[in-house]
This record gives sequence, structure tokens and C-alpha cells, in this order.
Amino acid sequence: NLRFSHTSMDSELHKNRGYLYAYSTQMGKINFFTRGMSTQDAERGKGEERNTSINWNQGPLNAFLGYRQISPNFFPRLGFAPERNFKGFIGSVGWNPVFKTGKVAELFLGTYGNKYDHFDGGPYRRGQGFDANVSMREGTQLNLNADFSQFEGVNDHTYTVGVLRPRNDPYRFWNLNYTFGEIEHHDYKSVGLGMSYRPTQKLQLNLNTQFVEHLDKNHQVILSGNYDLGNDKSISGRIVQTDRDTNAYVALRRSGNAGMEYFLILGDPNARTFRSSLVLKVSYPLQMFLGKH
Repeated sequence: NLRFSHTSMDSELHKNRGYLYAYSTQMGKINFFTRGMSTQDAERGKGEERNTSINWNQGPLNAFLGYRQISPNFFPRLGFAPERNFKGFIGSVGWNPVFKTGKVAELFLGTYGNKYDHFDGGPYRRGQGFDANVSMREGTQLNLNADFSQFEGVNDHTYTVGVLRPRNDPYRFWNLNYTFGEIEHHDYKSVGLGMSYRPTQKLQLNLNTQFVEHLDKNHQVILSGNYDLGNDKSISGRIVQTDRDTNAYVALRRSGNAGMEYFLILGDPNARTFRSSLVLKVSYPLQMFLGKH
């Protein structure tokens, strides 16, 4: 699979160009992936992002090794790059057996780690952690995680325990997780609750909440829904409450028509509070084939 894309943004204040190529291939039990992105910005100059990884699978065993680097001047104005100026390696090993009989249906044990440095030298991020998941045949899944990291010289550690039930129903389930530890030399606590429910065959509702206590107390509640109108049309909406701010939007979507999609959106999905707006969005796929297919 080979992919290439280009994007540009021009305005009175900014001029930005972005390029991307990505290539992946499957060679037996090994999957190889590489991606490169570059930006040319009138203010910041040229920046690059490089990502290469190898993934190996053998029955219940899985191993992953990757290398990534993002230069200090990488800046896609139409994208999102929250971290820059680092390079290094990341890897993981996992064991995921499935049992045909007994109370335990599936088990996962894994470990992971990363080591990133700044372009001009000096440590940027270090980390290692452990995961353990136990899935019972009757539907309950227990998740455990321990994470130890160092970011810009500051040592953090967190421990997470979570419960999911039932694990094999994507439309009707609930999950609860609790995380505690220390981040930036201060105690950290987080409680999250998520639920999905389908009252009718055409209506899907999702509720997610999170309460975080770290230096301050914050919370977020997200209620979303989707109603299938039949054929190629649906109505979706979302209400988000973040601390004292509330935002909402509702959208009419029409799909099909050789892959084209139309969205009529009332409200701004990305705003922190409700903003009066009405947007018509059209998505059109363009495909190019190389060789025979």
C-alpha cells in the first residue's frame, strides 16, 4: 500500500505547505510500515517527521519495534503535532492466548518501553510499563496497567485498574476505570465511566465521563447519539460539558452516491461553548490505481 498527500494553506499572515508519503507491506509474519511528512512554513522554515516500524506476529506472540523523529520546525498548520524536537525508539512485546474451555476465555500479558532524546542531545522522554488483561467467558474483562515514565527529567508513575462488561457487545456495555499515582511531583487521581446503549435498532447512545484530580479538580461529560434514518441518511449529535462550559451540535449526514458524503452541521463541534453556526460539508473520494487490480 502506497499513499501520498499534499495540503496547503495561504492567508494574509501565513503560508504553509505539507507533504506526506506512507508505505506498508506484509511479508509473511512481518508487517513493515514507513511514513514521512514534511512542512514548509514561511515563518518557521522546513520541518520533518519520520516514522518506521516492524511488527511481528507468531500465534499468541507479538513484537513491535519502531523509530520516530520529529524535527523542531515541523509545523502543519492544518494538522496537529503536539510534540516536536525528539527522536528515538519504541518497542513492545505481548502474549495473547485464547482458551477454548474453562472460565477464562482470553489472556493478555505485555510490556512496552520507549527512549526519546532531543535533536541537540539530552533526554526527552523515557518510559516502560506493563499490561495485564483477563477476559472471562461470561463477559467480564479486567484490565491492569502500571506505567513508569520520565518526561524532561521529571519522573512519573501511574497505576490503572479497569472493568469492562460485557466485552463482546459493542452496542450495549459499560466500563469503569480508576488511575492513581504521581505526575509532576503531585498526586494524580482519575475516575472514568463509559456506557453504550442501543434502545432501538436505529438509535445508539454513548455516555463517557471523567473526573480528574491533579493540582485542581476537573471533569468532563460527553453524551453522543446517532439515529439511522434508513437508506443513506442519519442524524448524529453530541453534548459536551467540560467543567463549567457546555457545547452541543447536531448534524444530518447523507452517505453513498459513489462514496460522497454530505454533512449539514448546526453548531461547532470543536468549540468549548455553543456557537451559532450552520455548515455544509462535502467529502469526495478520489482514487488512483497503480498497475493491475
